[in-house]
Amino acid sequence: MGVDHIEFLDNGAVVVRQFYPGQVLRDIITRANPKNGYLKKYCQPKKRKTFQLNEIKMITFQLLEALQFLHDKGVAHG
Repeated sequence: MGVDHIEFLDNGAVVVRQFYPGQVLRDIITRANPKNGYLKKYCQPKKRKTFQLNEIKMITFQLLEALQFLHDKGVAHG
C-alpha cells in the first residue's frame, strides 16, 4: 500500500494512503458487519476471528511500517 500524499503542518502531519476496501481490523476480529452502528458491532461481540499466519504477517507489517514512519518523523508514540 503506497503513500499518495504527505503534508506537514505546524501542529502535525497528514498522510493519505491508498484506500483499502476491506473492513477495519476491529471489524475483522469481531466479525462485525461494517454497516452496523458502533453499539451493535462492538458492545456484545458474539464471534471472534482466528487469523491465518499470512494475515498476522500482513497486519504486523502494516503496524510496524506505521510505527517506523512515526519514528522517522520524530513523532512520539507509545
